[in-house]
Amino acid sequence: TLFRSQDVCCDAFGYLKSGNSRHSNLSSLEKQLFNRSNYEVEIPRSFAHVDVLQCNNSINSSKTLCRTGMRPPFPSGYFHQSVWYPLFCRTSIFREGDQVNNCLKGKMIYMMGDSTLRQWILYFPKLVKTIKFFDVHGTGLHKTLLALDMDKNLKVTWRKHSHPFITQHLFTVKDETYVTRQIDQIGGGKYTVVVLTLGQHFRPFPIQIGRA
Repeated sequence: TLFRSQDVCCDAFGYLKSGNSRHSNLSSLEKQLFNRSNYEVEIPRSFAHVDVLQCNNSINSSKTLCRTGMRPPFPSGYFHQSVWYPLFCRTSIFREGDQVNNCLKGKMIYMMGDSTLRQWILYFPKLVKTIKFFDVHGTGLHKTLLALDMDKNLKVTWRKHSHPFITQHLFTVKDETYVTRQIDQIGGGKYTVVVLTLGQHFRPFPIQIGRA
């Protein structure tokens, strides 16, 4: 909750930091959505043995290529050796440097979300050695990040999503923009890539906030 003195105008609000409390605003019905009894369940040790069968690689290759609009099952996939394998479709995996560079060449990648996605853009210089960060002179840890590769005509940006954003690091609210507005301001095209991560900062609040 924000409290404003009568002597201070709304335009004077420039910076913010926040934190979580033990209080939950979720109703009893909403809390049931987070009750996952099959998570982090210890495997019993009373069984005799486990049979591990070799997978048929042709099964995975017969899946259709993943595309926008697909409805994933639950669970939708798994990680193996830092690679995500969906259960319902097939993704393209680029292991060699040339494959990665050819895929990223000419792309404009817009990352919007929380610190989970922020780690992605910080990893880019390790993956693409020629990409460099451009200092946009923001404020705090969660300022807008911009990375450029002039030789590959590659542009990668990261912007935090708007309210609610819980962090004890000070950030400016002057350039606050909701993700929906950010997407509306993108021209689009075959060279445009949009990546989103939403949810972590919304957990302490009622679902109604996400509907507003």
